[in-house]
Amino acid sequence: MTEQTIETKQSHLDVLINRMRKDKDFPSLSESISSISHLTSKEDISITELANAILADFSLTNKLLKLVNSAYYCQFGEKISTISRAIAVLGFEQVRNAATSLLLFEHLKNKGQAGELLDAVYRAIFSGAIAKEIAEKAGVDQEEARICSMFHNLGKLLALFYFPGESFRIRELEIKEGFSTKRACYAVLGLTYDELGAGVANIWKFPESMVFSMREAPAIITEEPRLKEDKLMVLSTFSNEVCSVITQSTVQDKSKVLQKISARFKKCYDLSERQITEVLKTSLEEISKNSSMFDRKMQKSSFFKNVRIWSGLSTVEENLEVISKEPVDYYTAPDEPDKNQVDSQAVFLKGLQEITKTLLSSFVMDDVFRMILETMYRALNFSHVLLCVKEPGNQIVGARFGFGLNIDRLIKLFGIPLNNSGDIFTKAFVERHDLIINNISATDAKQRMPFWHRRLVGAESIVILPIVVDDVNLGLLYADYIRGGSAKVITEEDQVYLKLLRDQAVLAIKQRRKS
Repeated sequence: MTEQTIETKQSHLDVLINRMRKDKDFPSLSESISSISHLTSKEDISITELANAILADFSLTNKLLKLVNSAYYCQFGEKISTISRAIAVLGFEQVRNAATSLLLFEHLKNKGQAGELLDAVYRAIFSGAIAKEIAEKAGVDQEEARICSMFHNLGKLLALFYFPGESFRIRELEIKEGFSTKRACYAVLGLTYDELGAGVANIWKFPESMVFSMREAPAIITEEPRLKEDKLMVLSTFSNEVCSVITQSTVQDKSKVLQKISARFKKCYDLSERQITEVLKTSLEEISKNSSMFDRKMQKSSFFKNVRIWSGLSTVEENLEVISKEPVDYYTAPDEPDKNQVDSQAVFLKGLQEITKTLLSSFVMDDVFRMILETMYRALNFSHVLLCVKEPGNQIVGARFGFGLNIDRLIKLFGIPLNNSGDIFTKAFVERHDLIINNISATDAKQRMPFWHRRLVGAESIVILPIVVDDVNLGLLYADYIRGGSAKVITEEDQVYLKLLRDQAVLAIKQRRKS
């Protein structure tokens, strides 16, 4: 390949990406995925940073909690009600993979596109289930195999969504002119599907192994791959090819096409037609158990109808039986609540239960405080929540970490000076007085709000809950609603829950001192 050819491909990629950016939804999708991917690529990434990036998207937060409480993740033996706990239990990579896949696939399937795109999304999900089933045989991590296989055809998914006209032309060239997919893509887009997918994946800061796995494995595989990247690429190709033949071939041709696939990948997996069929059945069972985390309608799609036939399952009822046995609870409710109609009590109760359970085991103090702050943040949709602690040797109560918009800047600048007796924040901390003001502008508190806070935050409502342990003022929990925000009245019931969370913080500190 000449240098000019590389430059030409980059030029075509730039044109396509610029067209995608003109779509009203792509910039926000891209920013969300890039933000999460970038954070997890940093060596010094904190749980708080990743949790805050996910919590910024209300819908993503709810769907992610459903996912981590699905049958696939329940191997960890506990219900998880906060993103902070999910990261602590599952790890950065697992949560990153789950969040990015949810962001992309929900974006693609919720736009009312034609059935072809929806089936392509379902094929991607199912290919991930296939890869997970044979990951051990392939010598790779199950979760990494699943996510790489799901994103293997990212370029084609993006083309179907953003360039439907070009996608139709590519199919025409394949069917009417006998072009290979690669040749048709070059003729219409100027680059292949996998080159488009890799280009966008690089912008989204995906791991190199995932980007590499978007390539197609060689037509003839002469030896078993040794490098992890090659193993993931071959496995992703295998799982997606199985999904493709299910779509493009009839069940009468099943034996012939599966034998062909088996022969191509014999050096890697040596799976017979019967064994591949068993993989399909097992993968279908997992998808059935966890379909609610994506879309229950997927079971009725034409693709899954074909999968059931190829797996030897003759009726929908046989396959949906597993779903009917799965309990529907707070995590798996079929309808997403509106952002302003979140069930505050449910979030409070789930958070308190999770924190209590954590305190009964060996725990990390910061993890407990993150769960407390996140529960406050999600339950009442605060603009900001902070843990503030008295700095040793200084007369100031400074912010340590928290959640909310531009939280990094707020943490750096937020500080309550203890040498200012006229500051109502200082008064609340020193006198150990809980301070909850619903509407600052409508009370005389407006005149008593410190200048530094008015300039830095400009909140309409605030909450200050001092943390006192063994008669020593250690810090406080802070929350606010900013001007223009969707502030709600902090009811007496809400205040009870907030104070219970503060009490959990006190208990955590006491237990840590005893240990």
